Amino acid sequence: GEKKGGRHCLVVGCVSMLTFMHVGGVTGQVNIRQDGIDYFQDRDRRVGVRRRVAVWQARSGWSNPATAVTNWAGGIGAAMVLLISTPLLSATLPQTSSQTPDTPGEVVVDLAKVLGKSEEADLTRRIRALEQQSRVHVRLLTQQGTPRPGEFSAREYWSDALVGEEAPYSLLFVTDTSASNILQFRVGDEIRKRMGRDFWLELQGRYGNIFYVRENGENGAIRSAMDAIEQCLTSSVQCLVAPGLGRDQWALSAVMAALAGFIAGPAARSKDGRNVSWKFLLLFSPLWGMFLFAFGIAPVVTREGWLNQDFGINLLLFLASAYLSWAWVPLALDNSKK
Repeated sequence: GEKKGGRHCLVVGCVSMLTFMHVGGVTGQVNIRQDGIDYFQDRDRRVGVRRRVAVWQARSGWSNPATAVTNWAGGIGAAMVLLISTPLLSATLPQTSSQTPDTPGEVVVDLAKVLGKSEEADLTRRIRALEQQSRVHVRLLTQQGTPRPGEFSAREYWSDALVGEEAPYSLLFVTDTSASNILQFRVGDEIRKRMGRDFWLELQGRYGNIFYVRENGENGAIRSAMDAIEQCLTSSVQCLVAPGLGRDQWALSAVMAALAGFIAGPAARSKDGRNVSWKFLLLFSPLWGMFLFAFGIAPVVTREGWLNQDFGINLLLFLASAYLSWAWVPLALDNSKK
């Protein structure tokens, strides 16, 4: 690796030196390519004659001795900088092993090195237990970028689970640390019947996004996604959405429930302010009902069931906001008239 890196740095340095010497005849100008367009940036705009002479020198291939010496020095200096800095930079880049594991039949292959030994052992134990319990062949792969030809192939290494009769019952869980969303899933047909497309999209969006990974790490995202997968595969109920409710999802549902109350409260107030106007409450029910049931209650119930704390809080927020708006809106209108 060090020899290849050294040869790479030498080639880059030589190319850079030749490039400096080739374009160095133009004094005070740099040929820059940006968005496919070539243009000249003049460093000394006050002297127009120097620019025309430098352009003529560049086209004719002639330059004075002083400029030539400067160009040679600049090219050699750039090559030396590249020779010194490139090995240092390459040493700091994360290295990914692309070799096939020596032991065949491993259910967890950590090429990106994001799992600790204890975490890898725990995931291996859970996957093997899940396979015995549900007949689903789960295989976990971590990588950094797509492997090149000749490197690790998941299809070949796990051919017993991913190819053939067991393919409909297989799940390939890939964590690509170089992607914007690190979670990817290859789901068999029989598993897709129990856990539909929405389940995998929500699982990917909830735990694979950059914000969740930044707070919990790649290993935390893997564990959270594996918890949801294990819960649905061992459950007798079909999973239409990913189980569990993120705090951002619950916060949005709570806001929707409170908004529904602010709409339902004034609509339910009678003219005398002493009774409930069921007529107008039902008239406006499509509006406040949409915010309450579709956005305030349904996201909580479908993921956590009816008996949970989040559902109770949302229901109390709806009742409290409805009462406050029922009592406050008429007072605010009377004060505005005065």
